[in-house]
Amino acid sequence: MQDLFATAFDVAATDLDERFAEIAREVASWAWRGDGDAPNVLNEQGGTASGHQDYRMGWQLLQVPEHVERVLEVTLHHPDSDNPALEWRTRVDVCRAIDGISVTVRIGREATEHVLAPAGLVLRRPGVVPRLLEAFDCTADAVSVKVTATAVPVGSVEGFASAVLREPSRRLPAVVLAPAEGTRPTVDPQALADELAGLAHVYYLGGYLAWRRFREAVGHENRIPRGGARIYWPGFGVEEDNLRHRFWTEDAVQDSTPTFDRSVFRMLARLSVGAVPRDPRIGDLQRARARHRREELSTALGNAEDRAFYDEIAEENDRLADANSQLVDQVSELERIKAAYEQAWAATPERAARDLDLPEDDEQLLGAIPGSWPEVARRLPELVSEAFVLTPRAREQCSSNPYPDPARMWEELRGLAEAADDYRARNARVGNRLADWLSERHELDVRPFDRRLDGRFEYDGVTYYYSRLPHVAVDDHKDPSRCGRIYFAADDAHGRFIVDHIGLHL
Repeated sequence: MQDLFATAFDVAATDLDERFAEIAREVASWAWRGDGDAPNVLNEQGGTASGHQDYRMGWQLLQVPEHVERVLEVTLHHPDSDNPALEWRTRVDVCRAIDGISVTVRIGREATEHVLAPAGLVLRRPGVVPRLLEAFDCTADAVSVKVTATAVPVGSVEGFASAVLREPSRRLPAVVLAPAEGTRPTVDPQALADELAGLAHVYYLGGYLAWRRFREAVGHENRIPRGGARIYWPGFGVEEDNLRHRFWTEDAVQDSTPTFDRSVFRMLARLSVGAVPRDPRIGDLQRARARHRREELSTALGNAEDRAFYDEIAEENDRLADANSQLVDQVSELERIKAAYEQAWAATPERAARDLDLPEDDEQLLGAIPGSWPEVARRLPELVSEAFVLTPRAREQCSSNPYPDPARMWEELRGLAEAADDYRARNARVGNRLADWLSERHELDVRPFDRRLDGRFEYDGVTYYYSRLPHVAVDDHKDPSRCGRIYFAADDAHGRFIVDHIGLHL
């Protein structure tokens, strides 16, 4: 059996027995694919039923006398629509514990014939997941799990960043969408939330002001491009956070193949298999039932010799069960470690680009941010184009520079290079003041002049001077030793930006 999808969540209830029965009926109604009413899965210890088109439903109710805990396992089997040598199985475990109710859903696929050949895979989240999320109040470690996306208005940004994104106990990733410049969103938040039901929380920032405030709340390095998206893994913002919280630009979202929602679903479904363990309370209840049945059998044996023999066998069974439990725990721990490595690997640029089939430019965009000035100098060719050029002075400054944050400067340079491409594509006609256009469209804090500076410089052997008075304010209102600037000229005649200074404020 090859598991392909897993999710788990808790269901709120005041009357646990009544809620357990309601969930059982909902799951049975989903799994039954035949005529008439679904089988009553609470009246029998277990059973099977065949529906239409080779769909088979099975169930098992696990309970022990004098215990309030109960577990219902419902499975749905059906053949693959394209390959008769494969069968799909969806298993839903509903656990009524002493203090609450939890649901675990897994999808697996296995062979029914020995045919060694490639098999196509079209995986969708099971319909039982949105049915349960819509019918009941579901959470994952106190964070609500929904089938719909949640808007984050400007007044809620700080609370959202601290109470959701930086919540240490959050189990599911959060996918956050940034507003595009136009009225139409880059991706439909509700369609994305439906696709990722049970795998991720989906949020969208409620407008330009919310996006600006969110950028301040999460920090410059964790911002979201306009019209783009970012995934914030569990553990975001904690001290030991070493994951790369991937982002997508607006173009990457629009050009994704397959579609953006399907691409993210594939990535998260693959990670979910090793990250969602079986509810440990199910094993506890199974062992309790085994002990109860042994006690019943031992009491039923009237012969002392038979009871002694049975007790000997029971003790050996207990020893083997304990050994098996230890192995199961070891496997669970290895699966947890494997899932952590897969999550980290999924967050790397190389895997990100391959998973989403991104074009080369976006693959570079997802590349690791340089952490030193020599690395910035080495990576400069990635930015240079006909639209974005640097003078020898600016190139030399990138080898060694007193500005203390090369990663931050690289991000601003990259943003200015993207703006230069846009500027050239528009034939240097932006329909607004350049500084305003760069601020509104490309999120750059650009000042049009500097009263203290003579901005003339020569470039490319021309006999006239360019003006480098426009500059990107990388930082402001700081000590002069930490106040970064990028001075550049907008060359309308050639449709390009010419950078002449990278470093501290002049």
